Amino acid sequence: MKYADKALLVHSEKLQNKLPQILDAAELQQTGCSLIPVTFKKFIDDSSRHLAGISHIVCFVQEDELRELIRVALDKQLTIGLLRPPTLLQPLIFSNFD
Repeated sequence: MKYADKALLVHSEKLQNKLPQILDAAELQQTGCSLIPVTFKKFIDDSSRHLAGISHIVCFVQEDELRELIRVALDKQLTIGLLRPPTLLQPLIFSNFD
């Protein structure tokens, strides 16, 4: 399912080494959606600048950062996608959203 033509991939700096694997994934290529990577800190510091023309964000962040991204998504009326970082076994939010 395609939610948008382009989306922000908001990621933790600690997870930056995993970005090539995500950006090159065959599943992403099939959607036709381009992901624009931005670190969590840069996004939070100036979300309005990063959201120009964006209505969907994909979160690849640590659990403590996810709360803030959900707040921003609700405030800016964005749709949100979640990628479970390899550092988390199965946090409750991923169980609830599958």
